[in-house]
Amino acid sequence: MKILKTIILILLIALTSCQKEDVLPLAPTTETKSVAKEDLPQWLNIPNGFASFVQFDFNNDKVDDVVMFDGYDVNVAYTWPGPTFYIGNPLTKTNLPIDNKKIFGSKLIAADFDGDGYKDIFVQSGMDPSGTDWSTCWYCDPILPNSIMFNDGGKSFKVKELTDWKGIWRTASAGDIDKDGDVDLLIFSTHHAKGLSNKLLINDGKGNFTVRKSDIDSIEWADVTELIDVNNDGYLDLIINDVINNPTYTNRFRILWGNGVNFTQSNSIRIDVPKDATISEVDVYDFDKDGFKELIIATNSSDGKWKLNMFKTINNVIYVENTNDIIDNTSNSIAYNDMINIADIDGNGKVDVFVNNKSLNIRWEFDKILNRK
Repeated sequence: MKILKTIILILLIALTSCQKEDVLPLAPTTETKSVAKEDLPQWLNIPNGFASFVQFDFNNDKVDDVVMFDGYDVNVAYTWPGPTFYIGNPLTKTNLPIDNKKIFGSKLIAADFDGDGYKDIFVQSGMDPSGTDWSTCWYCDPILPNSIMFNDGGKSFKVKELTDWKGIWRTASAGDIDKDGDVDLLIFSTHHAKGLSNKLLINDGKGNFTVRKSDIDSIEWADVTELIDVNNDGYLDLIINDVINNPTYTNRFRILWGNGVNFTQSNSIRIDVPKDATISEVDVYDFDKDGFKELIIATNSSDGKWKLNMFKTINNVIYVENTNDIIDNTSNSIAYNDMINIADIDGNGKVDVFVNNKSLNIRWEFDKILNRK
């Protein structure tokens, strides 16, 4: 995991990118077309130098905005500048009041946690310490509280620290787990050795959370999680890559099936992914419209090269990698913290897998029937 920490360190200092060997055709393209439909996602140029960002419409004007935390120099004492706000398309920096700037997010999740009609931001902590000798102390991350930036009518934000739940880095996910109409949270930790544990947090509808006992509590080093209804049964499932040390760090990529109450490791399937790759992003989409969702996984291999892996199923039990069926040999680059999205971004009726940051101009267009064997 030292390799992962080094990658994150570099990217917090400056936005960089790693080469990706294969891309989807889902054909690679740098051509852009005007978006004709108002309901299409907005592809925005994200300002350079971010450590993390989230794109959503925080003032309800039907134009996406961006909230981001800037990268920083680990050799300089951190001054807690707080998040940076951008509005409109193209994005314009704006000053929004926030009552507590002493927060930092390595993962940001936008959702209406208090039910007032405006999306808030869950801020998962995780930052590299200043002045650290990485050769002797790569595990010295400061353990900060997670927070929710509650949106006050799109005009300001008020911070509530979730002091009791300190899972860190990019391991949280959010969704209506118990199907009561509000957004719940899963917070995972990469630092169980420091006494932190995972938590399933149930929302009361007003942004107050209580812990629900869950089998996830005993899962140790998780480095990516997503809540998605994979099998179309109406319940959110937990897609998780938790890293086990047996005898070396190895990916254990699984889907824990949701039932509206809890997640258990016994009610799960495991998918064979590259064992030593760093997994940064997971998305699902039914590309071939057969009723079963394919998995798209962004991975960074031990040689520092990024790629997309695709896995297909015909029964939600066995997933087979079919990357070679739909990936061509065109090279592209993608930075670690650039999120992947799936939508018809150019409005031509074909599904795109694209990097959210439009300035990188990375998009792959799906134009092929998947192998159904």
